[in-house]
Amino acid sequence: MKDYLRRNWWLYLVLILACAALSLIHVITGEPVLSPPSFIYIWYVAVIPVVTAACAAVIIARRARFDFAPHITVFVLMVLWPFITNIIQGSGISFDKPPYLLFIFAAIPVIESLILSGIAYAIIAPRRRGDSH
Repeated sequence: MKDYLRRNWWLYLVLILACAALSLIHVITGEPVLSPPSFIYIWYVAVIPVVTAACAAVIIARRARFDFAPHITVFVLMVLWPFITNIIQGSGISFDKPPYLLFIFAAIPVIESLILSGIAYAIIAPRRRGDSH
């Protein structure tokens, strides 16, 4: 585990910065995330999943097996995202929405990144000896 973290710390830093940028964009623009023509929506549905899938692809290429750790990291960061945004704005932590909405909101970019990294795994993963595919 120590070697894994030592070799991949910069990938997790990129994931944290991508999710932190979402909070920063939300605070600066003040627009809701799920408003399709906005920059924050594009960041949420395109940039975060692609960055997560790229980080997972690098780990897949290094370890030669699929790794769920980047996806779990982004899910946890996306669950914490509304609380971080409220703390930055100084409005405190509020539980005004049901928790299942928060998990659905966090799962959208993770599902997209799982699909993209699955495609990357199919391309990158080494073939076994005797495998004729």
